[in-house]
Amino acid sequence: HVRVNPPQTTTYTVSVFDERLCPGWKDDSLIITVDDFQGANAGFDTTIIRGYPAMLHGSGRVIYHWEPGNGLSSQNIANPIASPDKDITYVLQVTNINGCIDYDTVHITVYPGPEAYLPTAFTPDGDGLDDEFIPRK
Repeated sequence: HVRVNPPQTTTYTVSVFDERLCPGWKDDSLIITVDDFQGANAGFDTTIIRGYPAMLHGSGRVIYHWEPGNGLSSQNIANPIASPDKDITYVLQVTNINGCIDYDTVHITVYPGPEAYLPTAFTPDGDGLDDEFIPRK
């Protein structure tokens, strides 16, 4: 038995000899493919206002699958639009071309309204920074 752990994809040639060191069979090759799989990334947790969708930002490789499907425009794309009506955690499963699978999660907090809220960055103290509040609809 031989154990290898190559840092990159490598081809090994296997030769078999009998007890007199005579070649027993034809040489054969074995390719060890090293996968550069980066893993799943479901993006940052976020807060949305109910009724205002947010795009999820998944990355990882070839096949994407989001669970649960509640409030998603699609479960099988990297960047679906999420419109949940309550707080939810989505699980992203990514699979690469070699069949490697990884998971990540993203939590969406749904703010119920009112349609405008006062952000914590509003500081009407006259210092010229964040002194004005402009409501958005």
